[in-house]
Amino acid sequence: SGKTSVINALKSPNNVSEPLHEDSRTMGIDISTWVTPGGEVEFKVLDLAGQAIYSKTHQLFLQQRAVYLLVWRAHESLLEDDSELSDRIVHWMESLQLRVPGSMMLLVATHIDCVSANDLDVLCSRVRSVSQHTIASFQRARNEGVRVLQLFDNGESARVNCLSGEGVVGLRNKLTMFAMTAPW
Repeated sequence: SGKTSVINALKSPNNVSEPLHEDSRTMGIDISTWVTPGGEVEFKVLDLAGQAIYSKTHQLFLQQRAVYLLVWRAHESLLEDDSELSDRIVHWMESLQLRVPGSMMLLVATHIDCVSANDLDVLCSRVRSVSQHTIASFQRARNEGVRVLQLFDNGESARVNCLSGEGVVGLRNKLTMFAMTAPW
């Protein structure tokens, strides 16, 4: 989906990531730090592998006082059937709600150059709808006094092309602003 490329582009002074080959995919977890260009904020970055074999161990790394990026790849095939993507979004949102209620999540669409602008709008709208519906399903927890997962921009996906840098500055600014205004 491009998680490592997003991290590399955020860290890069020119806002781009070098192309990654399949052999260089994250195995397990990569831990690094990222200091924003102005030095205002230092992030501890946990890049969790996307392969299903690692999914059970991801739960061990969820913590409070964090912002979570749910990175998804824009692709034409999702226009036909987005059920797998929807299932992943719901899975991660439920995992965060159960393990770290009240945490903050930002949706990030990558590979935005691989679909038309109209198709990207359609896909982002579907992702927003799934995420908003999932948040609404957590209402019972809120009524019982449990903090509920929060979505940046009401579930609107930040849109990035990590090879060209498109959208990276906006994503970096959102993350920096959140970190500087976070209640913790």
